[in-house]
Amino acid sequence: QRIPVWSVTALNVHETHVAEVMCESLPPQRPDSLILADGNYDAADLHKKTELTGARLVVPLRGMATHPVTLRQMGSARREHVKASVEHSDVVKYILNWRTQIERVFSMLTCHGGGLGPLPGWVRRLERTRRWVGCKIALYHARLQYRNQVVA
Repeated sequence: QRIPVWSVTALNVHETHVAEVMCESLPPQRPDSLILADGNYDAADLHKKTELTGARLVVPLRGMATHPVTLRQMGSARREHVKASVEHSDVVKYILNWRTQIERVFSMLTCHGGGLGPLPGWVRRLERTRRWVGCKIALYHARLQYRNQVVA
């Protein structure tokens, strides 16, 4: 439940472009690693960037291309995902259900004491917002580490 890479950008920057840049910051992934995201992240370029990390992107597909040229241009990782979504749709749905864990982490960031609640009036510019979010993520990780030490 760690957040190894995160980004806060202006609202006019598309999520997939930010995710592509974030892929470059990820450490090399194991070949069986999956990166789960919602349907907004279903983009051929993001599948290609994710594949370069060693992982595979699993998202609800926005479309299932069938034209040979489109299939070739989308890259091997997305082709594999399209094929798996057709041939093993129950497994892909099961994997995508694990996204609820991601939502739980984000809810922990917003619901616990000291979480990412409404930003105070002085946190309005992008740089201040980034610092605010970074501190909250650091506090979340410290809280997890403390909880794990107490349990152990």
